[in-house]
Amino acid sequence: MQHLAGAARTYIAAARAEFTAKKYQLAHKAALVGGEQSLERLIRGFQQLDPVTGGQGFIKALGYADFALLITPNNDFYRKADWFKQRLSQRMNYDELVQAQLFTESLLAEAANGSDGEF
Repeated sequence: MQHLAGAARTYIAAARAEFTAKKYQLAHKAALVGGEQSLERLIRGFQQLDPVTGGQGFIKALGYADFALLITPNNDFYRKADWFKQRLSQRMNYDELVQAQLFTESLLAEAANGSDGEF
């Protein structure tokens, strides 16, 4: 009986991980076309969990914040994204900042091409 409980727990954990990855993927697609709520969810979300690595994704969070600054016409959202960017930048070393900038550039290219690649 305990084996069945362990199998159910494993199945639930796998389903949750799959759902989380799908949620991030859909938010990524919406963010590429300027979805401010999706951008904010990704910025906040990657600070807690990167579904690919299972850890925190500060580089991706900073990349999405920088991307938001470059594409948003909304002043309120711009200030919010800038606050996130400043807060995240203070925690990172030079190499991480460079990686975040490269990620931002890949997001810009992806948005310009209309691609829906992986995040």
